[in-house]
Amino acid sequence: MVAHALSVRNASIRFGGIHALKDVSLHVADGTRVGLIGPNGAGKTTLINCIAGGLAPDSGEVDLFGKSISRLSAPARASRGIGRTFQNLELFDSMSVLDNVMTALDRPLRRGGRAATRQRRDRARSAMATFGIEQYASVPAGSLPYGVRKLVELSRAFVREPRFMLLDEPVAGLSETETFLGVLVDGLDRLGCGVLLIEHDMPTVRELCERVYVLDTGAVIAEGPFAEVATDPRVVAAYLGADAV
Repeated sequence: MVAHALSVRNASIRFGGIHALKDVSLHVADGTRVGLIGPNGAGKTTLINCIAGGLAPDSGEVDLFGKSISRLSAPARASRGIGRTFQNLELFDSMSVLDNVMTALDRPLRRGGRAATRQRRDRARSAMATFGIEQYASVPAGSLPYGVRKLVELSRAFVREPRFMLLDEPVAGLSETETFLGVLVDGLDRLGCGVLLIEHDMPTVRELCERVYVLDTGAVIAEGPFAEVATDPRVVAAYLGADAV
């Protein structure tokens, strides 16, 4: 029995003289949602990139379902079941929503002719339906409101039915989050996988996450249930402030 879907053990990385991550360890059990919070520059996105394979740590290990993925490329990690969204949307604005979502399936289903194309299209439409955007299938992604574009990115991340999700600030830039969060939660419940979530919006973290890790200057300074972490003096001093608890 695998205790954790994701384990990061003693990850460290330097950029020149800057210690971006300092001996970071965290664990996410399968099917659970864990938050990763901290001030800007704390190392949150750096850690996500190390997990996804975009950056190689100077030391440390990353395990997915009990097997090391530390030496795998980002595409190989995706093929093992890691899905992710990005802090800044990375859509193809001139392409339709359907084609944007289908791009996530190009690599594993690039052969097979018309049958494979139909399979990709059906899977893309199913992912879009999960997030309620199937009506935008033929619309260029760049012409849509920001909130809908966020749902396009989620559909593209979910279309491969990942075994583990990395979400980088999913509600950033949204003026109204309640409806978006409802759709996101429904999608996560349907997928049922483990989630590591970066987010600055504390009500979102409180609602979505069962546990939280707090990074400050590249190091974990606290971890546990949100209610406990939010009252930790180190966290209050480094990040949340007295008004957040």
